[in-house]
Amino acid sequence: MNTYSLAIILVIFASFFQGTFGLGMKYIAPLKWEAWWLIQSFVAMIAVPVIWAFIVIPDLCGVIAATDSNTFWTAALYGFLWGIGGILFGVSVEKTGISITYGIVMGLAASMGCIIPLFQIEGAFSQPSFPIILVGVLLLLVGVAITAVAGVKRDKLKSSNSNATNKSIKLGVLIAVASGVLSAFLNVGFSNAAPVAKIAVDNYDVSTQNASLASLGCCFNWRLCNEWRLCHF
Repeated sequence: MNTYSLAIILVIFASFFQGTFGLGMKYIAPLKWEAWWLIQSFVAMIAVPVIWAFIVIPDLCGVIAATDSNTFWTAALYGFLWGIGGILFGVSVEKTGISITYGIVMGLAASMGCIIPLFQIEGAFSQPSFPIILVGVLLLLVGVAITAVAGVKRDKLKSSNSNATNKSIKLGVLIAVASGVLSAFLNVGFSNAAPVAKIAVDNYDVSTQNASLASLGCCFNWRLCNEWRLCHF
């Protein structure tokens, strides 16, 4: 199997899991959503990536220790912002439901996460692919707008107390928009943490695919700490 085919398969699997992880929130009663969020954060942000990283990277701690402090803290800052976006995602699901939240958050996270790193790449705007990327981002934003408007109209039709519900759904949409923008900092942080992966490849003979886990580790630390603190209070 060539690298391109493997990448497509991994994207398909990632899309499935990313699109279904929030379904657990429908079955957590009588617990609050914060309880479920803490459990999934621990499993998704600590257990799985850390265990996997230690398995495939011989000296993960050495890789991170060898990273320039500016690179580390920049990635950590973006991870912190990503963590706030994650908390707002859970709040938005409570107010607007899974389908509307996913449409807005994932659309904005994908579009903003794509376009922001481009501004950090020298000469990116002169590349032949830039207009195509820009058109794709605009289409995503159109989809986000349609999803938000559809959500507001749907709840108007379903509710007998339209004024209260309309206010709630509008607030939920605004929270989802904020979550989508902040969630985009995952990719921004990952882009800025590229030197971490380079150290793993150059100095520790780690494959490029596995080295990305070291970059994500810099973002995960602060996202997790942030989510635990906000959920607790």
